[in-house]
This record gives sequence, C-alpha cells and structure tokens, in this order.
Amino acid sequence: MQPGRPPRQRQPNHSSVHLLSSSKVISDLVVNARLGPDDLVMDLGAGTGAITAELVRTGARVLAVERDEEFVGDLERRYGEHENLRVVHADLLSVPLPHREFAVVANIPFSITTALLRRLLNTPNGSLTQADLLVEWGLAKRLTAAWPRDLENAWWAARFEIAIKHRVPATAFRPAPKVDAAHLVLQRKSGQSRHLQGVIWALLSTAYGSPNTPARAALTSFITRGRAHRMLHEIGIESQAAVGTIKLSQWLGMADELAADRSLSWPPLPKNLRTDGSRREESTNRGLRAPQGKAAAQGRSSQGKSGQGKSAHGKSDQGKFGHGKSDQGRTGQGRATGKPDGKPRRAPKR
Repeated sequence: MQPGRPPRQRQPNHSSVHLLSSSKVISDLVVNARLGPDDLVMDLGAGTGAITAELVRTGARVLAVERDEEFVGDLERRYGEHENLRVVHADLLSVPLPHREFAVVANIPFSITTALLRRLLNTPNGSLTQADLLVEWGLAKRLTAAWPRDLENAWWAARFEIAIKHRVPATAFRPAPKVDAAHLVLQRKSGQSRHLQGVIWALLSTAYGSPNTPARAALTSFITRGRAHRMLHEIGIESQAAVGTIKLSQWLGMADELAADRSLSWPPLPKNLRTDGSRREESTNRGLRAPQGKAAAQGRSSQGKSGQGKSAHGKSDQGKFGHGKSDQGRTGQGRATGKPDGKPRRAPKR
C-alpha cells in the first residue's frame, strides 16, 4: 500500500449472497437428490452456475432461476446450448412455481431463506417433492428440533421429513459467511390427502394457540369429551397434560384417526396456505400465527432483509418444461393469522 493512501474498503455483502466454491459440497447436493431424465429441478439463486452445471449433467430438466442480470448473462453464455436447461431471469420470491412435481437443489441467499421456505412448504397441495438446500446452521437445527418451536415449523414438519445431511463449513463459500451452513434435506411425506392436512392444521393451530390448555379440553373443541379421553388414553397422554407437551408424531396419529371419521367436518385452511404466493412481497408473508394467545416458544426469524434493490423480473418459464399458467389469483395478502373459520361441525345423520 502506498504511503498516504487509505486502505481499500471492502464492500458489504448486503444481500447475504455467499457463492458456493466447494466441489465436494456441490457433488453431495446433486448426488443426494438422485435426479434422472424424467425429473424437473429448480436451482434457485443459480449465481455463477456451479450447482447448475452439475444438475445439467444428470439429464434432468433444469430451471436455473437468477435475479442478477450479470449472472443471468453468464449462465446463458456458458450453458445456454444445453437442451435440458432453461435460465429464468426472475426473483426467487415471485417466480411462478411448477404445477408438475419438481425438486429443488440450491444454495439460497441466507437473508431470504425463511421467506423462500414459506413459498415452497406452506401450500398443502404444492408440487415440491424434495429439496436439497444449503441454509444457515442455526436455522437447520431449529427446523429439525424434536419439538417444533412454532406453528409454522410444526406445519412444515408435519408434511415433510426434514433432516440435516451434513454440516458445511463457512470456508466452502466465498465470501465466507460468519456462521457454518447445513445441507438440509426435505422429503414430502406420501399419502397425505388435503382433507387429512386440514385436520392436521386444525389440531396444530389449537396446540400452538394455547399451549397450556389441558389436552382433553383442547380436543373437545372437535370431538366429544368421552372420545377425547379415550383417544388420549390409547396413546399414553394424560387428559390434563398441556397440549404443548404433546409430540408432533402424536398429533399426526390423532389426525389420522379423526380424518377417517367422515361424520366430522373441519374448517377450511387459511387463505394464505392455498397459493404459492407468486406475487406476494416478503413483507406481507411474515409467517403463520396461532389463532389465539401466543404460540409456544414463537420467535421472529433472524434472516434479515431480503432481495435489496429492484427485482429483475423476466418471463415465466412456460413451455418445454411443463409449466402452465401460474397460480397468481388472490394470494391472501395481509397478515396471516392462521385462524380457523370455526369449530368443526358434525354432519347431519342420513
């Protein structure tokens, strides 16, 4: 450095974009996804194309979504000749999601991880089948905890198997983040009808809305007092145990039994769970809230601001990769309360 010249200031990484530079981590992500020529996969936040290149080699149909105009140009120049690749110039939080089954393999910006997970995981009839994602280590630990900390996490864990594959050191990225990351694997659970998921939502909303309510009292919102007592006894739960102490697996077992009883009707899912939020800004999608009281151990996400600057929206990918019209009608804008529309009613006897 020449005398008298001030040191060069390093530009802050406002968007929390950390490009993946480890070939081993890239290979682990792609191999674990087990993709083939009949699969559709999205690389969300493709960046320089490190993951995209490996995905193309699997023969799967690849949608590389990137907002930065320079990165988009580089991706098209380097990989545009591949027939199984489409580069999509769009924002991750608004690009239409496929209507056919698809997978995601991506190193998503840390600052928008929670918002993007909401888009991918909230909708009960979404087409996402599996995802291999790089996320912050702390977030991965919260998402895989034995007791989900809030209603939103419980809703995701009820419908997806969520596990940490590997811990990924910060040195695998450039610039290196302040914390390690995790290879997070999500697999959609099979055999869950929309009706069953509605029952799951109703039970979890009650549990996280009033976590200190006795279990039998909570269940009598849906079924008779006697049946609630018998159901709890069969799975080894005391009638006066707080609903906040019941495991997610136990809630799912009760939901299976109640969903099979067609004499019960259940409130519809909240509007914010019926679309993928294609046109919704992150500020209006701040997560699910319990219907009453405070959710158990509910905290705010520490992901920071997302996608600073203008979004580079391009054409939606429709055509050779099986996209139809995006589901962009009403998206339930405003705060999501997660409030059921009322107690389930018994259907009239026929």
